[in-house]
Amino acid sequence: MLIFLVTSCKKDNKIKFPVLITSEYDTVIQINSKEMMISEPIVYGINVKDTLRFSGSFNYLSHNFDELLRSEFNKAEDSILIFVDAKQLNFHTSEMNFYSIIPPPPPPLNNSEPFDVNSEYNYSNDLQILKRLRTERERKHYKTLPVFIFNNSKFGRVISKPIVNGDLFMQVQAKDKNNQWKPIEYNYVPGFICGTGHQDYFLKPKHFIVSTIRKYSGDYLTKMRVKLMSSQKIYYSNEFEGEINFSQFKKTEAVVFMEKKYPDSIIGEPYYKRKLIFLDYD
Repeated sequence: MLIFLVTSCKKDNKIKFPVLITSEYDTVIQINSKEMMISEPIVYGINVKDTLRFSGSFNYLSHNFDELLRSEFNKAEDSILIFVDAKQLNFHTSEMNFYSIIPPPPPPLNNSEPFDVNSEYNYSNDLQILKRLRTERERKHYKTLPVFIFNNSKFGRVISKPIVNGDLFMQVQAKDKNNQWKPIEYNYVPGFICGTGHQDYFLKPKHFIVSTIRKYSGDYLTKMRVKLMSSQKIYYSNEFEGEINFSQFKKTEAVVFMEKKYPDSIIGEPYYKRKLIFLDYD
């Protein structure tokens, strides 16, 4: 178990960031990718104030979400600050979140025997297997960097939550050799998106959402930053130095396919699915 502390100054106002306590682990993996990766950020804590334990228990409580008060609580939309703590060189987290909890498999069917719809199936063995697999996955960590999303206002804020592919509309950018900001991650945008039961995050005043980004290694040292989209507005984090492989700037086949599938505009209006690939809401 490791404890991480961080503080920062923004416009002469000292912001005290939460203490992060990592969970138990067996291995820590460093990602060295040769291609642009899908962005799949995980939210580990909502409305965090002082301390967050990465223990596998997630605070997905009803008061942390809101789907009806967007217009009322977004009055202070410029109050959102994003900070990446790149000084935590040994920070690491698992890829487990609330939605990683999967149900047990259905009972096996034997085609040679009739199935009694009134019979009961003993799930205990399946549940034990799932518990073991979950524990193994929780204890496999990846090198990451903490990302703090802070509501620096006196009002509650609504932060947009994706329906698919991660817990935030967030991805990493890096500067190329021409000193231009370019994406090194992308969002996978499916052809059909269902929003049934969807809720956004409700962030209290002076509280944090805690997430992470991958800490890449590679052959190219450059400046990096995080790009966040909420309510079709873009927010950028502080710049920090990091390593990637230069090949991560190249669009993957999946990105090329989506750009061909989704046009720039429909009936003269920008097509939202095309914009979601790289969060093009600037």
